[in-house]
Amino acid sequence: GLAEPKHVEVLEEQREEEKSARLVDQASRDREERFLQQCAESRRILHAKQARTDLSEGEKADLRRFEENFIARCKR
Repeated sequence: GLAEPKHVEVLEEQREEEKSARLVDQASRDREERFLQQCAESRRILHAKQARTDLSEGEKADLRRFEENFIARCKR
């Protein structure tokens, strides 16, 4: 039989590239999603702790550290 014309192979290759690009895209969306969920969770914890009026000095220091980490990580 005749070999396939060259342009068919090229199309196959492009499709493969598009597929892996889509997978990469999906993976980064999943990462982004998890990241946003973690940040939402951290924000929730932060607000819950900030709402408390009975924190010891040590807990307040922890809270400040937590808040700084949160801002560094989640605010962009």
